[in-house]
Amino acid sequence: MRIEKEGIDTATVYTIVLVAHVTCAITGFLGATGLVVAAYRQRKTGELPAKFWQYQAYVQIITVLLGLFGMTLFLMGGRPKVIFHILYGLMALLTVLVERGLGPGRQLREVLAHDYGHGKFNEAWWFFGLNLFLWAMYGRGLTTGFWGF
Repeated sequence: MRIEKEGIDTATVYTIVLVAHVTCAITGFLGATGLVVAAYRQRKTGELPAKFWQYQAYVQIITVLLGLFGMTLFLMGGRPKVIFHILYGLMALLTVLVERGLGPGRQLREVLAHDYGHGKFNEAWWFFGLNLFLWAMYGRGLTTGFWGF
């Protein structure tokens, strides 16, 4: 099957999307690693610098793109070696939603600070944990995607 207007066959499109998917997975894994380290270093102050939020947004965008590329591959007939690969992707997207809800000025942050933090919200520990989980989901997704275990 060919895409007539562009003159590109389906196998080429599939390969391009697959390379984009793998690139996002590796980039997200490395980005989440950096965010884990950065959040851990700020654990005593409890506050994260402005640059952290910029990189956090980049990793969140990469995660959403990873999901879009993965869904495109699935719809094009690509099936992961292990069905749990899809679960890891969904968990990563869910983590991004939680991170968005806990970002600066967000309502979920205020609720947690009021109900459990006695008015104080240690964003460094929360984002250390969330990014560590995101890192684990990236790592697990990479192992199931590349090696099928």
